[in-house]
Amino acid sequence: MTGAGYGVAISRSGVVYVTQISGHLLFRGQSPLTALTDTVVVGLTPAHVVFNPSGNRAYVTNQTSQTVSVVNVSTNREIGSIPLGHDAFNLLVSPDGTRLYATVDVGTVYAINTATLMKVDSFSAGPVANGLAFSPDGSRLYVSSRDAGQVVIYNTVTGDLVDTLVTGGMPQRMAVSADGNELYIANEILGLDFWDLNAGTRITSVPIDAYGLALSPDNAQIYVTDPQTGILHIIDRATRQAGHVSIIVQGTPRNIAFNRLGTEALISNESGYVTVVR
Repeated sequence: MTGAGYGVAISRSGVVYVTQISGHLLFRGQSPLTALTDTVVVGLTPAHVVFNPSGNRAYVTNQTSQTVSVVNVSTNREIGSIPLGHDAFNLLVSPDGTRLYATVDVGTVYAINTATLMKVDSFSAGPVANGLAFSPDGSRLYVSSRDAGQVVIYNTVTGDLVDTLVTGGMPQRMAVSADGNELYIANEILGLDFWDLNAGTRITSVPIDAYGLALSPDNAQIYVTDPQTGILHIIDRATRQAGHVSIIVQGTPRNIAFNRLGTEALISNESGYVTVVR
């Protein structure tokens, strides 16, 4: 791809979008991915992209434009824009598709009604709120603050903040285990953190440089990117072992997306390409 790749997502039907954080384009392909064949014009400095559950809409945070683009996937065109008022960072759609949660640089998280595209709630997660993950039932939203060294837990049903995990370091991307008992955090300082959500305590850390993170659909493996060395780490979730597979993808790998079956993983790279792992 031209420019720097950053955000990446795959819909249930296999549509692939990759953001061009160095420009204003969203690149499109189809899983199994062999090429990026089309583009969508969005806002400036598109960072992250997500699909709604049905896959007919995609949402893109445009950092410099301070907006969220709404993309019609069937026509491959932007059909709306949601102003955020600050540099837009990350975003995630609720499992039922009714809410979109978007973060900005000052640490505010906005809850947006996906039917009306209006903000319906907001809360503070700490500066550079940049990682988002849901509990399996969608009742809890976990938001990491890189600069505060914490993860805020938000009740999506009541709209209340229920807890804060003081992680230390610089927490980034996250995922929750299929049973909802564990949280996995890519921490730029401490490594891959394993947290017990019932006790609210850290279980252990795997000492690797960690930034992007994704949990495989079968709950078996955790993929973690290290932008400093150009390595993709693949770690067994159950054993939490550091004796893991390391793939040299080179460049500056950032974020990870799995297809629905877990047979393909895509790793965006700021050096201008996407790595495909099967």
